[in-house]
Amino acid sequence: MLKQLLVIGICASLYISAFAEDIPLGDWRTHFSYAEGQGVERVGSKIYSVASGSLYAYDLDDNSIQIFTKKDGLNDIGINLIRYSESYNTLIICYENGNIDLLKDQKVWNVPDIKMKSTTGSKRINEVCFNGAYAYLASDLGVIVFNLERREIKETYLLAAGGAQNIVYDVTFYNGSIYAATNNGLFMAAEDEPVLMNFANWEYETMIPEYNQTYRFVRHFGEHLIAVRSDGATATAVTYAYVSGQWNRIGNGYSLGSVRISEGLMTFSYRTAFLIYNKELKIHHTISSVFSADGDEKVVNSVDGICIDSLKYAVVSPEHGLMLQLSPDVTTFASPDGPSSNTVWDIDISTSGVRVVPGKVTGSWNNSNTSLSVSTYKDGLWSFFDKDQIPEFDGKRDFIDVQSDPLDPEHYFVASYGNGLFEFQGDALVKIHDASNSPITDIFNGDKYMRLNSLVFDQNNKLWFTNAEVNSSVHALASDGSWESFAYTDIDNIGEKVYVFGSMIITLENTKWLILPKRLGLYVFNEEQGETAWIKSIQDSETGDLISNLAISMVQDQDGSIWVGTSNGIAIFYNPEQVFENKDYFPASRIKLPRLDEEEDEGLADYLLDGEPISALAVDGGNRKWIGTSSSGVFLVSADGQDVIHHFTVENSMLPSNSIRRLAIDPTNGEVFIATGSGLVSYRSDATSSEQTFDNIKVFPNPVREDFNGTISISGLVDQTNVKITDVSGNLVYETVSNGGTASWDAKNFYGDRVGTGVYLIFCSNQDGSLSEMTKILVVNNK
Repeated sequence: MLKQLLVIGICASLYISAFAEDIPLGDWRTHFSYAEGQGVERVGSKIYSVASGSLYAYDLDDNSIQIFTKKDGLNDIGINLIRYSESYNTLIICYENGNIDLLKDQKVWNVPDIKMKSTTGSKRINEVCFNGAYAYLASDLGVIVFNLERREIKETYLLAAGGAQNIVYDVTFYNGSIYAATNNGLFMAAEDEPVLMNFANWEYETMIPEYNQTYRFVRHFGEHLIAVRSDGATATAVTYAYVSGQWNRIGNGYSLGSVRISEGLMTFSYRTAFLIYNKELKIHHTISSVFSADGDEKVVNSVDGICIDSLKYAVVSPEHGLMLQLSPDVTTFASPDGPSSNTVWDIDISTSGVRVVPGKVTGSWNNSNTSLSVSTYKDGLWSFFDKDQIPEFDGKRDFIDVQSDPLDPEHYFVASYGNGLFEFQGDALVKIHDASNSPITDIFNGDKYMRLNSLVFDQNNKLWFTNAEVNSSVHALASDGSWESFAYTDIDNIGEKVYVFGSMIITLENTKWLILPKRLGLYVFNEEQGETAWIKSIQDSETGDLISNLAISMVQDQDGSIWVGTSNGIAIFYNPEQVFENKDYFPASRIKLPRLDEEEDEGLADYLLDGEPISALAVDGGNRKWIGTSSSGVFLVSADGQDVIHHFTVENSMLPSNSIRRLAIDPTNGEVFIATGSGLVSYRSDATSSEQTFDNIKVFPNPVREDFNGTISISGLVDQTNVKITDVSGNLVYETVSNGGTASWDAKNFYGDRVGTGVYLIFCSNQDGSLSEMTKILVVNNK
């Protein structure tokens, strides 16, 4: 048993500095979780690790961390396996979809052949075995032989028994034979067999017990052949060692995560321990837990592990990421910071930072039973707390909405879809408001089914939210702690799960618009006026046709119009304050985009994103609309929706998925945070909220170095500022109008040429010329 360890926190200087500063307009950054360790590999002085599908490297020499993303040359997302060939100094990076990247000397080569292969079913690569110039890829398609010198696939062995193709989990070579561990047994063939693609040349290794059952691992270790039988990730594993002509069972039965061989030692990663064997198959070392600086024990929850040398180890855990034992009494936690999970269900942005929560609901609005945590991004760093820091989280589930107090952003609330309303001050839990101490109602009086959602503050700093499947569906909590509850018989339902509630917005007229999922439209109410309206079907004001009765997302823009994302594109209510005057029929408008490409289509038009489910909406400082879709990425359209400015997808951006869950915009710098089905990223947009004066003008970057090829931002402007840029002699080189509070310049003149080295003057004035200001920028150009 490993003795108690002192934990050293690592200040990963390379990682921190990359995220602590502002980023240029048009640039991206990732905000992936690194909490769930998956794999580890040593390359010289670096320990490469995969966590939550992302890759990073920890340098043993200087304690720095380097993160690898698509910006650094990777070609995909969702890494499931990394393996290193020392002979060819190549790290093989395998993705869930079968795609492969090769990393060598900080250069990346992509091998998309398996991903592009026309076949149904999984293309996942489960393990890699190196033999000479070849890497043998054990995959769901069979054994794929990859030539490391030529960087190409040589051939594939389809191990198809009885007409069914077998999944190959592992492959190795031993005593002149090749062995494959599959879901249908342990197979072998002569290594020098010229036609291994013919399954008839393979046979069962019948000497091993239950040879035709699922075998997950087969490895050559010293004089032994090691094989592990297990029929599932949580099932008990049975390990056998072959030597001197017979198979012998070794070790005890545990749920096995991985088998790794390094530095002459073999590491078995079980669910609760790492067992490390020497070549005599004697236990060399055991790691089952580590201890934090205050003495709290942390269970390893093993996933993968390797030996650095006989006394140093690198292990990854699904709860604590990468852990390094670099001396007998020191454990280093060496993962980059990030949110607690790549599952981000809601985003809140305030002056106290970006907060996200990972709970979620199923498609039928049932619980996903996601553990509670809150993650915060502030000053370029992520931090999070969960049940380890707040014991009251234990056993509770599904944070699905987070909202900061406008008067005190460190004071915020989180709605649980099951366990009530959680109130926080900073990282401290202030109170849990539930059925025992508030009007919040539990569906079954069991303290598990208080399904809350739709948090939003009104102009009087009163917090509104919904309480589904009970008599009073709407509650409001005032800043003085007093409560109000509202019963709307149209949508109240006791335990019937008919009327569940999506997002809610509050208009400038203090009217509440509430999404009713399950194709029930929109419910509108104003408690001060005593008015309600139910838009059960969203119809086209021009044609009368049904647009959709399934509303998914909603936002009010700077003109007061309400944009609704439906299962069939965008619907807009330009005069939402009239809803109570037209309760029986309150249609919406759609945006028509003229067809411009084909002569035969001249005069025709299409509706904006017609047929596309719109999963998220946000309005930036220029009143432009950011539109997230369920499967087609993110669109940015002009304020009136007539022009598509950007369309970001996995293929042309840093998006890890085209499935968008939430959008939120930092009004101070225009950074758009995009929650996808595979993690969180952000994009620095060229629009911010506007200022009342020019007192806070900021130019970034300044100076503009010769190697900078991005876009310069001029922020801190009033709305629609006229910006003119001249050289010191007064010659005009560029002019534009700001989007909200930000204008942009690409350091080029009107002819498209980069301006020469020198100081340039930036003149700013509002629309009527009553406000003006001048600032300077230095541009360096080698040409």
